[in-house]
Amino acid sequence: MIIEFFSTGMLSFTYADLKRQDRKRIARVAFNTGDQQLESWLRAFTELRNKCAHYTRLYFWRFTTVPRQPRDVRWKMDNSLFSQLYMLSRMHPNQHSWRKEISRLEGIIQLYQPYMGRSHLGFPRDWKALLSPEGCACGIQ
Repeated sequence: MIIEFFSTGMLSFTYADLKRQDRKRIARVAFNTGDQQLESWLRAFTELRNKCAHYTRLYFWRFTTVPRQPRDVRWKMDNSLFSQLYMLSRMHPNQHSWRKEISRLEGIIQLYQPYMGRSHLGFPRDWKALLSPEGCACGIQ
């Protein structure tokens, strides 16, 4: 598939340029969400990817793109790293793999705890529960 050669930004723009009915179907079937929400998630994902690719620090950082709020989320999404990661939890296709990433993230946070706190990343107290496949209400397989 040619889409494998797309950059993240190109994927985001291509999705936004699709016919609305096609966007709706992709969003519903692939991510159990709406087309406008998925479009905002792809824009946010592109920004996050670019920050990571260019070694931008992610603590004390505010993103310009706020992922659109899912209806079932009980806290307010904002421009923090945590909101970006929550968005990824809703898009990730594999529950087992996602759980492993959360464990790795917990280790990194503990390692750097003397230098920065969870609040510097926008993480709430119950961040692990919110990012877990069960907590995100996202239907990850």
